[in-house]
Amino acid sequence: MNYNQAILATEVTDIDPVSIWNWIIQPTAYRKRELGAPSIQPRYNAQALGEPQVKQRFRELAQQWEEETLNVSSLTEIFSHEAYLAIIALGRPVLPFLFSELDQRPNFWFTAISSILLANNEYADVVREEDYGNLQKMTDAWVEWGKEQSYLD
Repeated sequence: MNYNQAILATEVTDIDPVSIWNWIIQPTAYRKRELGAPSIQPRYNAQALGEPQVKQRFRELAQQWEEETLNVSSLTEIFSHEAYLAIIALGRPVLPFLFSELDQRPNFWFTAISSILLANNEYADVVREEDYGNLQKMTDAWVEWGKEQSYLD
């Protein structure tokens, strides 16, 4: 294994899945800043990776996550899957790829996007409450927001 392969290996540490999951299922408390965002520290520095490496790593992890959760109905299992958490651990550099993927193929990327934003002390309340649970409306709202924030062209 060469250096780049080692860097891109799925070796994420200091990610406490319970903490992240509590953060995901208790968004109101985090929005109100009653609880601090969990620390998401990858073993490697995604900020130091070039865009092609982040894109490649995202594609590998996204494919793994989709394949391994295809027949899973539990949102707990879907959002706590190690590949999904590894995508979150990539941080801000992965956001353009998450938005692009969301724009092309609606999927449950909202939690990953929200988690990354919250970990960077940002918050975006883009989905209307009446649209919760409607994948297409939630996707449309996030894609529009992504375009406004220049994550998408």
